Amino acid sequence: MSDDWLEELQQLREQDKASRQAVVEQLDLNVLLSQREKQAADLIRQADAHNLLRRVQKALLGGKGIIDFLEHESDYERAITLIWQGPISAARNPDPEDPEAYQYILIGVR
Repeated sequence: MSDDWLEELQQLREQDKASRQAVVEQLDLNVLLSQREKQAADLIRQADAHNLLRRVQKALLGGKGIIDFLEHESDYERAITLIWQGPISAARNPDPEDPEAYQYILIGVR
């Protein structure tokens, strides 16, 4: 009796194993790319929020006020805040020793 059929089955098993490994590697690559795409999108959203606040700071406050980053503020990964004191027409950088209330614009970024 010939054992050729056993060798054929072994070859089929090895081919199937190699094929499955290729699928697993492709899935791992797709997950890695998906994570990197999410990180890139998060960074782009943060940069867009920061640029928006810079434009508001320039147009609304004549360049006064400060832009700060707050980590894990409520439900947001990061909150970018434009803070100033005084009315918009006479905005100034916040002074902790000045009793006047701070004004702010907060943008939450996930």
